[in-house]
Amino acid sequence: MIAAAPSDATPINSICPVTSDEEVDPRFTVVVDGQVIGLCCKKCVTRFKADPDQYLPNLRVMLTQVNAEFGEDPPPLEHMHEHATDEENQPHPDADTSHEHADTGGEPHAAHDHDHTKDHSDGGRSPFIAWLGKLHPPSTHLPIGLLFGAVLAEIGFLVRKERWLRQAAGFCLFIAMLGALGAMTLGWFNAGFVLLDDDWVQATHRWLGTSTAALSIITFILFIRTRGCLTKRRELAYRTMLLICVSVVGATGFLGGALIYGLDHYSF
Repeated sequence: MIAAAPSDATPINSICPVTSDEEVDPRFTVVVDGQVIGLCCKKCVTRFKADPDQYLPNLRVMLTQVNAEFGEDPPPLEHMHEHATDEENQPHPDADTSHEHADTGGEPHAAHDHDHTKDHSDGGRSPFIAWLGKLHPPSTHLPIGLLFGAVLAEIGFLVRKERWLRQAAGFCLFIAMLGALGAMTLGWFNAGFVLLDDDWVQATHRWLGTSTAALSIITFILFIRTRGCLTKRRELAYRTMLLICVSVVGATGFLGGALIYGLDHYSF
């Protein structure tokens, strides 16, 4: 039986049973037959929930080795393997305030113990909408890349004063705007139709992504205005909004990665 763990629960293991060379992160936990199991990241939570029988033997080996070293008896895990999947898809009592990670859809979880891409009891999503939401991660590459491309083209226009570079910036910005709207929609499909998430990383990612779509529309409108009547004021407004937009999409992308790999993924 897999369930959500209390936010203050302490895992019985120190090494992730999925990625066996990584220490657990207390934010990522699940409960299996009353025992709090720690994992290292959201991705591992998703993999563990998808096939717990594959990883429970690893957990037993780790616990046996650790407890043998300290002369203690291992926790009562003898029934975990048999019952780990009994309630994998049953809603948790706190399911209306939790969500899951981007690789799957529909699994409940609390802020510190499971994946970010599942929403509160699916947030009213149909299975088809939840499936479409799985396309959110790959859909984000288009607006991120093209918004940065628009900035590079605009910098090139400032340096070279060649009109085709300004046109390239506008093209990148237009496609990025469409891509941002699509990625935002798929993101809501993926994480569920909720306004406030328990996990601040998920909540911030959700609203920064939504803001990116809105800012891209505003930026494109400002770009169009520079073509109709080129003034320094309009140029400045467009370039300022473009820089804000690319900064927001960069932060959104970072937090999206943090949902899977953790905030310290880029620690040196």
